[in-house]
Amino acid sequence: MSPQTISSYPQVIVAGMPRTGTESIKRALEILYGNGARAYHMTEVLNRPQHLEIWSDLAFNRRQVDQLIWKQLLHGYIATTDLPCAFYFQELAEAFPDAKVVLTLREESEWFASYCRLVMAMHRFRSLRFLPPLNRFFPYATKLSQLIFGDHAFDESGPVREVIIDTYRRHNERVRKLIAPNRLLEFNVQQGWKPLCEFLEFDVPQSDFPRLNAGTAGPSKIIAKAVRQLSLRRILSAVGIVFVISMILLLITMSV
Repeated sequence: MSPQTISSYPQVIVAGMPRTGTESIKRALEILYGNGARAYHMTEVLNRPQHLEIWSDLAFNRRQVDQLIWKQLLHGYIATTDLPCAFYFQELAEAFPDAKVVLTLREESEWFASYCRLVMAMHRFRSLRFLPPLNRFFPYATKLSQLIFGDHAFDESGPVREVIIDTYRRHNERVRKLIAPNRLLEFNVQQGWKPLCEFLEFDVPQSDFPRLNAGTAGPSKIIAKAVRQLSLRRILSAVGIVFVISMILLLITMSV
């Protein structure tokens, strides 16, 4: 496939839940399409304030889903991966009818353990939630989790295994039901390049298939990387505002 034939909108919709190798397949798709190709991932939401605003409006019903939203959000991306896009896979499949769909899968017990580590990693960084854009990202992430898993997915000890895994199963079955078989690939990243390349009609690269965020430290690395990507300008801006307010209060106090 030559770069000239690549659309400005997603060619691939990865409908798998988070922690099913979404970061690995993101990188794999970027390698296959080449020429600076980008795949959408939750990290885009965190690092693009306008995108976070749109996704939040959708989650909190302040805005309705329509074709214009997808065109606005996903222009320039060759694929969508991870949440929040996986939650809207049906709408995306309708908006981009030529895009193929990949359902990334993982053994249930492994997936649940990895998901729990992601939840714990998020919890560790809650102390930074006052910083922009985390001050808007955390409420959105909480609402999205509620939309996906419902109101009884967590108790005082953490994620409720039965509820979380049942949601995982129902999501996968919904993808299988709503996406035509000839448009869908069920894929485990452990399978490597071959099935993915055959499905997308690419030659198999000589490089190894990407293995990103694997292991027990994977979720913490994801969150830490996202936090590091907060621009210094945003942090300095927040500090600067606090400083200015403090100086104003000091001047008022001295003048009294």
